[in-house]
Amino acid sequence: MRLRGNTVACAAVVVCGAVWFLIPDEPQPVADSTPKNQTTRPPPVVQPEPSDAVPPSADSAARSAEPAVACAGDPWEPWPGGRCALAMDRRFSVERVPAAPLFSGHAGWFPDEEDEALAASRARRDPAMPTWRDVFADADEGRAMAEAALADPACAEERPPQRAACAADAVAAFGLLQEACVTQLAVDGVRNPWAGPPGADGPGGFFEPAEKTAIWARRVDRLDANAELTTEEYWSRRTRAETAMYRYAWRLMRCAALPESALAWFGNLSTPTGDLGDDKQSEALYRFAARHGVEWAGARLHMLPTIRTGSPQILEE
Repeated sequence: MRLRGNTVACAAVVVCGAVWFLIPDEPQPVADSTPKNQTTRPPPVVQPEPSDAVPPSADSAARSAEPAVACAGDPWEPWPGGRCALAMDRRFSVERVPAAPLFSGHAGWFPDEEDEALAASRARRDPAMPTWRDVFADADEGRAMAEAALADPACAEERPPQRAACAADAVAAFGLLQEACVTQLAVDGVRNPWAGPPGADGPGGFFEPAEKTAIWARRVDRLDANAELTTEEYWSRRTRAETAMYRYAWRLMRCAALPESALAWFGNLSTPTGDLGDDKQSEALYRFAARHGVEWAGARLHMLPTIRTGSPQILEE
C-alpha cells in the first residue's frame, strides 16, 4: 500500500515475531511452534535487551512480561490509560534510547545491524542516551525554548557554546523525536507531513492490526524453522523479537499521542522534502545541540547515515 501525497521515505522493512496470547501464571511449552529438532522447549527467559542502558531493577523480569500479558499479543490499538497502554509505558519508558538507528516500519528491525551499531557505539565510548521518559516529557515542555534558541543570533554557529542559554538539550530532544516518530507515523498511516489532513488527502493505514501481528510473527516462524538453534539460542532470540514488537508498538502509541506542535517543522531550518534521506530535521538539530555541549547528540550523528532502507519484498527472504 502507498501513502498519498509526496512519498515518505520508509525505512525498510524486516521484522520480528509476536507474542500470541495471554501468558498463564505457569508458562507452558508452545507445542505448535517447536522446531522439529526439539521435542520440548523450556519457558522463555526474559533477557535484558542490548538497548537497555538503564540498570535492571529487582522486578525487571516481571515488568518485561507485562505487555505480553496485558496486551495479549495485540498491542496496536491500546486504549489510552488502559491495561495494555499502561503496561507498555511501565516497561519501556524507563529504557534509554538505543545507541543504534531507530527502525521505522513493521519490518524495519535488523537485530544483527542493531548489534553492530551498539558495538560501534561502545567502541567509541559514546555517552549514554536519555531515557524515553525524558524525551517525551520534553515534547510538552521544550518546543518554545527550542524555537527561540534556533532563532537566536547569540546561539549562531560562530558564537561560543551555551548549553543552557541555547536550550541545547531541548533542541536535541526534538531531533530525537523527529527521528523516532516522523517516518514511523507516516508509514503507519497516522500522520504524514507531506499530505493533507486525514480524510482529505491524508495518509491511510498501511495494515490492519492483525496484519501487523502477522508481519512480526514471521520472525518467530523463521526461528521455528531453524533446526540449528539450541534451546537457549531459540528462546533468547524469540524473547528479543517479541519484546521488539511491543517496544515498537509502544513507541507508535507515544508518538501518535504527541501534540501536533511537537513534530511540526522548525521554520528556520530547511523543510524536509520527504525524499529518501530527507524526511526529518534531526541532523541539523543534533549538530546545533552537539555544538552547544550535548554529547549524546554528537554521538547520534554517527548513527544517521547507517539507517537501512529497502522494499517490502525483503520480508519474503
